[in-house]
Amino acid sequence: MSTAPSLTRTLLFGLGLFGSMACFCLPFGPKAASIGASAPPGPITADIAVPLDAKVLDEKGAPIPDQALQYVVNPSDVALVTASGDVRCTGTGDATVTITAGALKQDVIVWCRVVGSIDGTPPARVVLNKNVAFSPVAKDVRGAVLKDVPVLVTSSDEKVLAVVEGQLVGKAVGTAQIQVRAGDITVDTAVAVAEQLITESLSLKDGDGLNWALPDGTYEVEIGVTAMDGSESGVTVSWVGSDCPAQPEAQKHSFVCVVKSAASLQVMNPTRLGIGPMESGFVNVYRVPSSQ
Repeated sequence: MSTAPSLTRTLLFGLGLFGSMACFCLPFGPKAASIGASAPPGPITADIAVPLDAKVLDEKGAPIPDQALQYVVNPSDVALVTASGDVRCTGTGDATVTITAGALKQDVIVWCRVVGSIDGTPPARVVLNKNVAFSPVAKDVRGAVLKDVPVLVTSSDEKVLAVVEGQLVGKAVGTAQIQVRAGDITVDTAVAVAEQLITESLSLKDGDGLNWALPDGTYEVEIGVTAMDGSESGVTVSWVGSDCPAQPEAQKHSFVCVVKSAASLQVMNPTRLGIGPMESGFVNVYRVPSSQ
């Protein structure tokens, strides 16, 4: 009776057992030890997707590929996590993103401050030596103020108009663009810088007048008077050395004149044979940018 088949089965069984034992003796893959994620460095102020870059790490801190991650956001109405693992703000507030992989867990705090608008518009004009406070604020889409979102205010020409500690400071007659930025919103506004050359009170008797000499330039003139007898009588305005048109008698004047060379501005209380009323008021003259 032959024993070869039995021997063969015995050898095969032995080889199989050895192979199985050899397989269990091989080292398994790296052991998952923690979850690593990159929290946004500050408030999220724009409607963008910010990568969390979450991954499972081994005991040496090296990423383990192809590991499934789950995300839960609380509160759920402040933010969401996309399929690609990016966080996107859907509201305003602080949210906790809990990342899990099996028994491992990692929390990431997200500050959602998406800017919906900027409240605050710079003035159309700033006068030299008269600084203007300007501190715009950021608001969310519902109009709530975002106190912890900085608003950056810059000038296109610091030699004309500077931004210094929340104030607009005129440096020279001209025009500059004031840019206001918060989140992904940018607003540009042209601001003129003027110089107030004359600011005087008027008190003119019947037939009296005042003159002011002005060099070449563009001037904005504002005059307001009141007749002491309560009538509608006013003052006239004329120029010497300029082709700017004369202004008829009125109690209020507001106009712009371009003086090409030295000229004289004259304000008169037209005479009524010495019995006209006294006119009291003011005159303001500004040198403005030529485009104004």
